[in-house]
Amino acid sequence: SSGINAEYGGGTETEKIRAQFDKIKDTTDTRISGIDSELDQQKNKVDSLSSDMTSWMSEALSKISTVSSVVAVNVTAQEERLSSMVKRSCIETGVNYYVGSYLAHIGNINSIYACLAECRKNSRCNGASWSTDTKYCSLSEKRRGSQPSINGKVVSINKVCYDTLTGDAAKWKSCIEENTDYSGADISGGQSYGFATEWDCMGWCINTANCQSITHQPNNGHCWLKHKPYGDNKRTNVANLT
Repeated sequence: SSGINAEYGGGTETEKIRAQFDKIKDTTDTRISGIDSELDQQKNKVDSLSSDMTSWMSEALSKISTVSSVVAVNVTAQEERLSSMVKRSCIETGVNYYVGSYLAHIGNINSIYACLAECRKNSRCNGASWSTDTKYCSLSEKRRGSQPSINGKVVSINKVCYDTLTGDAAKWKSCIEENTDYSGADISGGQSYGFATEWDCMGWCINTANCQSITHQPNNGHCWLKHKPYGDNKRTNVANLT
């Protein structure tokens, strides 16, 4: 009977075991609570860092967007300036593309651009002159006329030059064939050295009557003007010719 009391009756050993268990439980609960608190602190730090990163990224993207906008505006402005310079290089103020007999002589034209529009309507027109005084537009079959003369009241335009240089860049590039020779169909007097790039050679072609294509040799700057779109014979796989 006394043995049963000692083991099951809430005797001293049971109380000791329960007290140890309670102590272990309290210690474990305290440690778990501490771990939970530490985890909460770490989570708060991560959340704070995430918020800071989000804010920083948003600010960085905003600055990048601003820079991109500024760059786009600058590029557009440069393109507009270049386009304006190109257009002006095809228009000559104070020069009359005099040809003796014109393709047409049209009155009541208010600008050189309106005169250019009239030139475009005539398939034979390659250049035109506009009088700031009389408002007459004179169309020429020649790009720069046959006898350009000085006249302060006249503005002239090379249609081939203007339409070519203001064309789409992709179209320009599609017309350039590297390692290709347009042999034959050379324009008399239309070959020379000193043209650093094919663009320089094309500039000469644009202002030369009947020039329809070129062949350029980059290594020595040789430029040939052609009166046919592909010369007499188009040869491919020819080194150092464009």
